[in-house]
Amino acid sequence: MGNPIDFSRRKVKQPVRPPVKVTDMLFVPPTPLYALVLTHIGDGLKVPHTEVLDLKGDLTLEAWIKPHSADNGGPFHFIVSKNYGGTGYALLLIGKGDNVRLQFEATDTVAYAIPMHVLSGHWWHVAGVYRGKKDISLYVNGVAVASHPTQSELQPSPLPLYIGTSPWDSFDGAIADVRLWRTPRTQEQIVEDMSSAPEPNNADLVAAWNFKTVARGRSYDLTHHTRPAEVQGAPQRIVERRRASRG
Repeated sequence: MGNPIDFSRRKVKQPVRPPVKVTDMLFVPPTPLYALVLTHIGDGLKVPHTEVLDLKGDLTLEAWIKPHSADNGGPFHFIVSKNYGGTGYALLLIGKGDNVRLQFEATDTVAYAIPMHVLSGHWWHVAGVYRGKKDISLYVNGVAVASHPTQSELQPSPLPLYIGTSPWDSFDGAIADVRLWRTPRTQEQIVEDMSSAPEPNNADLVAAWNFKTVARGRSYDLTHHTRPAEVQGAPQRIVERRRASRG
């Protein structure tokens, strides 16, 4: 796999001020919500590399997250990632203690700072959107919190797709309803669909994991486009049936 990626070279764009505070929005995750709780470094899922995951143009990557802390391991807490050395794409938290930011990477980078004491203990919907060589955007609870033009061309990554973990650092918290699209979803589409189950036969949906079934060390993509996700470490599967509170 070569040398580990040099995280010190990660570029961070200054986020724009969102038109609405994300903490002012009432958000309701899908119910029941099937989630993986990750508490130890290395907990998560690994989806073996396949060509269908190597998107070269537009994409949208989204997930529900419930962070616990940013103190487990290093400063890079991967939510979903298939990137290495400037290739691929990823959603992650970066930082330690209360000083963290949500970040979306698709060759270029876009980020939004939000304190861990605000994030911790609440469900949040995060989505990264890349429109090939046009712009890159980050949405939190359906609000566009950061966006800027980009001329960067997405390059495929040779790594597997990781959920909640990576070859480097892991996410501390719960993750649910991970989806990957081959199109740059609009804000309206993100808001409309983030609290409902996707249609597995949707032609734009590359893969979706709802964690309803995790058995014999595997979890399956609802679209069946990818190989089974392999359990890493010892994540716990939970079911939440109550509505999320305000952030």
